[in-house]
Amino acid sequence: RMRMSENRSASETVNAAIAALRGRDRRAAAELLKSLVTGDAALKEAWKSVARLAGQSGEIDTAIEAMRRYSQSEPFTLEKLLAYFSELATAGRAQALEAILTGLPPSVAARTEITHLKGTLATQRGDFELAEHYVRRTIEEAPFTGQNWLGLSMIRKFSADDEDLRAMRRIEPKTHAQPPMSRAAFYYALGKALHDAKDYDAAFDAYSKGAAIRKEDER
Repeated sequence: RMRMSENRSASETVNAAIAALRGRDRRAAAELLKSLVTGDAALKEAWKSVARLAGQSGEIDTAIEAMRRYSQSEPFTLEKLLAYFSELATAGRAQALEAILTGLPPSVAARTEITHLKGTLATQRGDFELAEHYVRRTIEEAPFTGQNWLGLSMIRKFSADDEDLRAMRRIEPKTHAQPPMSRAAFYYALGKALHDAKDYDAAFDAYSKGAAIRKEDER
């Protein structure tokens, strides 16, 4: 079985782990990747690849630690931090994630993406009042981002004379400049709101638009 030698470099260890995975030796790959996170390897942004490989090996703790190191690699970006948070959320480490969010610097905690994540976590634990508070903040800060409206649609029921539904209809043309996944999310949210309001034909049209956008984006 492949083992990490004392003089093997970090990049050689990564390559050896890849070779082990290709050879279907997941145990060897896991050992090699774990040796990286228990040491002081200076992989910088390559930690993201280590996290992906660890995930393929079924080593969740190793994947999380690798993504944490990726998030701390220079240059520091919000995208890297969110990637780490996503790794924690995917692994079901909600409590650990919430503890980290609580300790974020104010300048980072104020970002819309962080507020959206707090809303998602509150939704998952069933605190819908707090979730709606966070989601409405994201809508105030980024009204044309579809994921924010989708978050709202997941925690409340709409009516035919609903102010949120009217707002969605008003801003629909302005969402067209958003990235595809944002537009798709908006139409899924609109579809759900219209379905709640018993406008089933319009709901079907909105869902269809969202699906079409997503399908086109995946090509």
